[in-house]
Amino acid sequence: ADCRVTFDHAQFVSGSVNFDDVRLEGGQLSFDDATFGACRVSFSGARLGENGELSIKRATVAGSGLDFAKTKFRGEGSVSFEDTIFVGPVSFDGAEFRRDVSFEKTILKGTELSFRKSQFVSGTLSFAKARNESSTLVFGETSSSGGQIDVTTVCNGPLLYSGDTP
Repeated sequence: ADCRVTFDHAQFVSGSVNFDDVRLEGGQLSFDDATFGACRVSFSGARLGENGELSIKRATVAGSGLDFAKTKFRGEGSVSFEDTIFVGPVSFDGAEFRRDVSFEKTILKGTELSFRKSQFVSGTLSFAKARNESSTLVFGETSSSGGQIDVTTVCNGPLLYSGDTP
């Protein structure tokens, strides 16, 4: 049986929590309905979605935000941030996308999602039905060789862009 590790309804209030270099090759890692406050939660260098599921649904990301720098999103599993409210920044700097990652129905409240030096190889980064409130997607030295970013159904105004879009 696949392993399930859950932090559902957890409150990350202060300090830092590191899931750096973790490999999600099966099972499920869930942070549904969690609150990320002044605590910096890092997945730097992780490999996510390889036949496993990362779920951060209906969560609130504020304060120090989340760090997915140099994370590899690949494989046949799923990665979802659906229905999450983003107020704090999220770094995907240097990340590699080889699978779908869903930001469907998220609320982006003046946040910055950074994709500097990221690679979009395959799959879609989907912001389907997301609600934007003055948020920015930051690019710089970002490359795409087949991956896509879908912002076609973002409501409440377009997302702002900084840097060269891939």
